[in-house]
Amino acid sequence: MPRYEYECDYCKEVIQIFHSMDEGVDSCPDCGSEAIKKSFKTPIAFSTKKEGAGKTGDIVNDFIKQAKEELKDEKREIERNR
Repeated sequence: MPRYEYECDYCKEVIQIFHSMDEGVDSCPDCGSEAIKKSFKTPIAFSTKKEGAGKTGDIVNDFIKQAKEELKDEKREIERNR
């Protein structure tokens, strides 16, 4: 998901938010002002690949494998606490 930078005209706060391309921000999360706009001062960063990590599919498969192991560990912990 891409990262977007917004600047509030009221409090001058600059925030970075991750959201899909068709979403946006209606108000400043700091002060609540609706005087917020996208800032184009810094380039938008978007990457699906870690350096040296291989193909995106490999990254996803590794994440799924790790998540399954964490779930197994959580289940064992729950069973021990019963």
